[in-house]
Amino acid sequence: MSELLSYLVLGVSRGLIIGLLAVGLVLVYKGTRILNLAQPFFGLLAAFLCWWLTAEASFLPFAPSSRPRFLVAAVLSLVLVGLNGWSLERSLFRKLRRAPRLVTLVASIAIAQGTLGIVTLLFNRNSEQAEQIRVIPTVIRTSFVVGDLGITGGDIQAFVLIPLICLAAALFFRMTRFGVAIRAAAENGESARLLGISVD
Repeated sequence: MSELLSYLVLGVSRGLIIGLLAVGLVLVYKGTRILNLAQPFFGLLAAFLCWWLTAEASFLPFAPSSRPRFLVAAVLSLVLVGLNGWSLERSLFRKLRRAPRLVTLVASIAIAQGTLGIVTLLFNRNSEQAEQIRVIPTVIRTSFVVGDLGITGGDIQAFVLIPLICLAAALFFRMTRFGVAIRAAAENGESARLLGISVD
């Protein structure tokens, strides 16, 4: 019974993380009608940037690998990757708005591979370093054992934050004027323009 409980907790934890990835893909598709397969690679870039800023960068305040430094690094990483996505939307995807879906899909795959190449170049990912463990500190440092499985602070964060993020995204797209306008512009850009909504 304890082994079953361990696998259940592990499955829910990993399933929540994969579900968050799926929610990101759906939200991008709902807002732009583009199946952006580069989105997981933006997460990879953000994770490596956060790790480097937390453990290696010398210009940030606080001690390396400390929680305050991690929080600063997490915000900086999200801002930098967000700016990267915004610039790609402005420079590439906006021009491909009327292109066939296959063209935008291929463009997103190209950006995904380019992002993977950037991570490989910047963080020297080779076969030897692939086995090196790079740890980002968790905000919650509590850990306990369920059956045969150790539940870490990262698992607890996944259990708490991912449902909150999904709920916030659902409320944003259903309850806010901006979220409804995004959905309207994605569904029918011409009708949204006639209603005074800026599709851009």
